[in-house]
Amino acid sequence: MSRIDLASYRVLVIFQALLRQPQSLQDLNMLCYSDQYLNREYSDAQLMRDISCLRQWGCIIPKASRRYQGKYILLEHPLTLHLAPAQQTALLAVAHQQAVVANLLSQASALLPEKLRAELIEVAIEVIQDYPPSPAPDPELLKKLAAVIDCKGIIRFTYTRNQFRSHLAQPLRIEQEEGRFYLWAFMPEWILPKATRFLLEYIADVQTNIKDASVQARMQSTEAKKEVVYRLWPPLATKYRPRTQETLTPDPDYPDAMRVMVITRDLFPLKQRLLKYGACCEVLQPAHFRKALQQEVLQMSERYKMSEVLEPSVITQQ
Repeated sequence: MSRIDLASYRVLVIFQALLRQPQSLQDLNMLCYSDQYLNREYSDAQLMRDISCLRQWGCIIPKASRRYQGKYILLEHPLTLHLAPAQQTALLAVAHQQAVVANLLSQASALLPEKLRAELIEVAIEVIQDYPPSPAPDPELLKKLAAVIDCKGIIRFTYTRNQFRSHLAQPLRIEQEEGRFYLWAFMPEWILPKATRFLLEYIADVQTNIKDASVQARMQSTEAKKEVVYRLWPPLATKYRPRTQETLTPDPDYPDAMRVMVITRDLFPLKQRLLKYGACCEVLQPAHFRKALQQEVLQMSERYKMSEVLEPSVITQQ
């Protein structure tokens, strides 16, 4: 199926799901991920646009408020019966104005109200516009990146999507998704080095043949697995359930605390999870990981300007 087919097909999948039972955005996302044609996750904004398209059909779908337990409910819809497979195919054919398929399915298309046919064409055009065309990548840039990937080299480039910032990276691979090209690269200069992806169309001023022994050493050290130890304070210490590859033991220094040891290769997702625990978690080692969390906490304190809002005694009591 082409990109346009998937856009309209997704709206119909959501329509059928709401016909069966109320759905949350998470339920709809899982449905799209498990579908044999869609087979991917979508943002909440995209799914909400699809629901708005259904409202243009004449479907009455209230907001997913607390009254409806955070789910979208299809109260009324223009069809008196559920969509059968033949009707769904007919809707898809009419939406895409595929003359050949529409002629073959003329009998099934006749089952649909004429007003719905016209509205569906308008909706399909609007959904198609959610996929802006992406310019083709520069062949010379692809060739240059492929050569660096083969030799496991380092590049410096400017990313122009949000801010014109210079990055030092080790390219890993190039991927294509939804008609757009992405570069997966390892970022050794970040506080917590990790692999991430960049849209190829926003990469400019690529410099190759960069020799930096310190960067090479840092990349080699990052690729190895690391042992992280952190302390859990009450009330989390008594409720915490260790995850896979985590070892939970009593803390030798504090009887009401627990220690967790985990071996991991990527520290970034672990950092995000530990920050959610707030004051109930304290990283003990390694030292550079503890320092990274200290910097994060200091930046949060500056953002909220706690010293200007609360007295030091109040902060200590809390």
